[in-house]
Amino acid sequence: MYSITTYGNGEILKGVFDAIAICLNAQSGTLYIPLIRISMIVGGLWAALYAVYGDYMKAINSWLVPMTVIMQLLFVPQVSVWIIDPVSRYHAKVDHVPYGLAMVASRISTIGHEITKQVEKVFVLPDDLKYQRTGTVFASNLLQQAKTFRITNEDLADNMRQFVGQCVAYDALLGRKYTIEELRHSDDIWRLVSMHASPVRSFVWRDIKKEHQPPAKPSIITCKEGVAKFNHEWKRELNTSATIFGKKIFGKNSYLNPRTELLQHLPLAYEALANMSKSAQDILKQNMMIYAVVDGLEHKSTSLGNAPNFAVRRAYLQQRSNYETLGAMAAETLPTMKAVLEAIAYGAFLFIVPLAVLPFGWTFLKNWVQVLFWLQTWAPLYAILNYIMTLAARSKSISALSVSNELGVTIASSVGLANVNADIAAMTGYLAMSIPFLCVAIIKGVSSFVSVPGILSGVTQSVAASAASEAATGNYSFGNVSDGNIQSSNTNMLSHSRAASYRTGSFQQTDGRTDVTTTASGQQILNVAGSNVPVSVNLAETQSAQLSKQASNSYQKGISQSESSAISMADSLNSSVELSNHLSNNKQLHSQFGDNKTIEQTNALNKSAQIVKKFGDDNNLNAVQSAQMLAAANASVGV
Repeated sequence: MYSITTYGNGEILKGVFDAIAICLNAQSGTLYIPLIRISMIVGGLWAALYAVYGDYMKAINSWLVPMTVIMQLLFVPQVSVWIIDPVSRYHAKVDHVPYGLAMVASRISTIGHEITKQVEKVFVLPDDLKYQRTGTVFASNLLQQAKTFRITNEDLADNMRQFVGQCVAYDALLGRKYTIEELRHSDDIWRLVSMHASPVRSFVWRDIKKEHQPPAKPSIITCKEGVAKFNHEWKRELNTSATIFGKKIFGKNSYLNPRTELLQHLPLAYEALANMSKSAQDILKQNMMIYAVVDGLEHKSTSLGNAPNFAVRRAYLQQRSNYETLGAMAAETLPTMKAVLEAIAYGAFLFIVPLAVLPFGWTFLKNWVQVLFWLQTWAPLYAILNYIMTLAARSKSISALSVSNELGVTIASSVGLANVNADIAAMTGYLAMSIPFLCVAIIKGVSSFVSVPGILSGVTQSVAASAASEAATGNYSFGNVSDGNIQSSNTNMLSHSRAASYRTGSFQQTDGRTDVTTTASGQQILNVAGSNVPVSVNLAETQSAQLSKQASNSYQKGISQSESSAISMADSLNSSVELSNHLSNNKQLHSQFGDNKTIEQTNALNKSAQIVKKFGDDNNLNAVQSAQMLAAANASVGV
């Protein structure tokens, strides 16, 4: 029975060895017979060529004997192999592995594992923080992740936000029970605020929503009653949060209990780096309260009409941008890269067998073994790097805590502690990039290590040059985002515009003929475009214009005729008046002709004359003007 030890990603090696076992299985393997035939044909052809030229011993020594030994030792025998990953507690068994692969891989990985163990015995760290147990600078990574610990239940988080805004903020501002400085430097925030909760001041509380039940209605309770309710919920929230954050840090692993691992390693990390002796629950609760106080005070400030304090929020949650980016990438990718390279090296055994049975094929076998040794030297050097950076993190973490309260993490020291360990983790990941080059120098020679200082200092030089250029030119750029911009054949000249422009809330769409504008309220405005040509043919408009012209002409003609009729009637009335006067003056001459009809006509004419005279007297008109106006009025009434 052979065992192969790897640090992380043991599932990858399990899959690789399963594939090799399937391919090289003597009974059902798909590559067993083809590889044997290819090796025998190529080797036999080479031996025949040497035999033709009479060098029989070279053919025997360089091909026949090595081929027989290698085939019998490396290829034909099959054994079982255990894949062991001490980091993730993963272990699995693989059967039908070629003896040569199992023996070489097991011996080399065992050597690397034992060297790592011996190195960590000398470079002493707590057992659970050693590289072979938890990986590189696990403690710093854990302290860095602690800044994300917060209350996960949204109902409870909202209750805590209300509690901080109504109970904690006013007590700290009044300064009678505790001051802002005491709140900032307290290593147990919940104990401080719960012991001095006001029995008078109140806040809005909403009971925690239970599964398959409607949300509870909010109620107003005193701060002291709220403390009792929070104490009742803390145990359940800490257990739930430990499970959630444990999965976030340790990942989903059937061989690990994330909650147990977090509760086990959290106090060890704080004790090793910050010299703190507190339980995991106390550390978890303190980090939750730090976030809750910062969030609650900011929410209270915003509710009072102040602008959100983005500077404080950014300072609390900021991360390093240069070494952390590259370092975090290296910290994540290098262990995976090692596992992948290790898996590829083991998988290359499929090609080593036919190459090894060729004349002078032992050189291929030697190079393959060197690659395995190169990969196994990574772990001891990682262990040394882990020790060095953990000591550096301890010194810096204690210094970060010394600015506030050395007994535990506080609001005042949480940002510095998180940033210090973020820097350490980032720098460790970045320095880890040199380990593969250093291992090559150990295997191949020191000349391959010459380029490492340039690689490590390259990012510092580029960042420093960029910062110096911005400082010298005065051109600073922060937070600029550009995505998917395409420009082509643009020409701009002498363009000046000082007009302010502000658009919001509308959407415009056009297809060339119809323009559709959707307003902020959802209403749509449509504009349909038409053709404009030199000649316009429109039957409806033409007919309407002709009818309008005819109507206008008819109206003007009617007015003219009405005026002519009024003039004629006025003349007739004037003649009637003159006739009446004439008849009146000659009344006696016509008496012999008088009859009833003549008398009536005479009376009518006299009456008309009186009306004309009276109208003229009333309006200062002579008899002719008065008669014309009465005639015109009569004509208008008639029309």
